[in-house]
Amino acid sequence: MTGLTKRQREIVDFIETYVAQKRCSPSYRDIQDFFGFSSLGSVYNHIQTLKRKGILSEFSKGARSLALLCDVSTPRLPLIGKLKGGFPIETFAQPLMIPFPSAPNEECYLLSVEGDNLLEECLQPNDLVLVVPRTKFEEGEMVIALIEKQTTLVKRAFSDSPYIRFESTNPQVHPLVLREDHIQIQGVILTVLRNLSAN
Repeated sequence: MTGLTKRQREIVDFIETYVAQKRCSPSYRDIQDFFGFSSLGSVYNHIQTLKRKGILSEFSKGARSLALLCDVSTPRLPLIGKLKGGFPIETFAQPLMIPFPSAPNEECYLLSVEGDNLLEECLQPNDLVLVVPRTKFEEGEMVIALIEKQTTLVKRAFSDSPYIRFESTNPQVHPLVLREDHIQIQGVILTVLRNLSAN
């Protein structure tokens, strides 16, 4: 359960055990009594955090309506912020943990595409991109690069030292050639998860 605090893991374990034993979910009061919280507000705050992290859901407004959304042992990756062409990455104060069973390694993270600035790279609003943090790239890999520490560029990169040539996936867009010392490679995009609701 990567991304959960010790207390959050304990609450998830308690809910899972309670459901297995009693065939219904615990109430907020049950959780408060078990952990000795001073108020139901503390329980509410923990539950809301677990809902944001994709661990729990409440299927009704009843007292015993908590449900685990998935196997809590499923690996998760952090959704750390928003990616918008031409702007620095907007990071979240608190990353959201997204179930991702086939992540290549634990260093990877996710970004949500915002706006239509990246349509020429076939990235649509609310797509998720899987990124591995790297400062080096293989020829032709799609990278996230920061120009002069202020402008984000998402394109396929080719080395031509002391320059880097950036090519769009759209053949009608002219390549962009920039000096290496003006560029900071922030990561390589491994895959794109489409926002199916947009289709």
